[in-house]
Amino acid sequence: MPYLIPREDAGVYLTAKQGKANLKHCLDKAIAKRFYNQHQLKIIKPYIMSQKEVILTDKAPAPVGPYNQAIAVPATSKLVFMAGQIAIDPAVGKVVATTIEEQTEQVLKNIEAVLTEAGAGFSNVVKTTVFLVDMGDFAAMNTIYGKYFTAPFPARSSIQVAKLPLDVRVEIECIVAI
Repeated sequence: MPYLIPREDAGVYLTAKQGKANLKHCLDKAIAKRFYNQHQLKIIKPYIMSQKEVILTDKAPAPVGPYNQAIAVPATSKLVFMAGQIAIDPAVGKVVATTIEEQTEQVLKNIEAVLTEAGAGFSNVVKTTVFLVDMGDFAAMNTIYGKYFTAPFPARSSIQVAKLPLDVRVEIECIVAI
């Protein structure tokens, strides 16, 4: 169900179910109220975003998955630039997973381990870059990715590459704000 989230600066965030128009920032109360009335939206409490502010405009394409156009963080945040993680299973020190789903799951478990060590979680991730050997694997990767990240989603880029280390099919790097 879509809902509006009032902000302290008199703006609102609009969100629909994951996968559609994730979040929209609107500072004009009159526009927000018209939109609210037109779409019969429910107003809920302000959303605390662990120091992340979603930046979205209708003048650029709306996100079509679990990501946002841009994320802003306060200058006081500690930024962590995580190296790209691949599907190495740390218990055995090699790649065990073979399918894109298994590899994406292992990559995200590895990311979670680094986030935990940094004193963060997936909610602190402000930007990801996903490298895929085959863009045909995007939908399967995106399904697993969407299980780990929740709104407000980080900004994301997805890129097809010719080859990745150890012949894995996916690599994901993150920027984290703590």
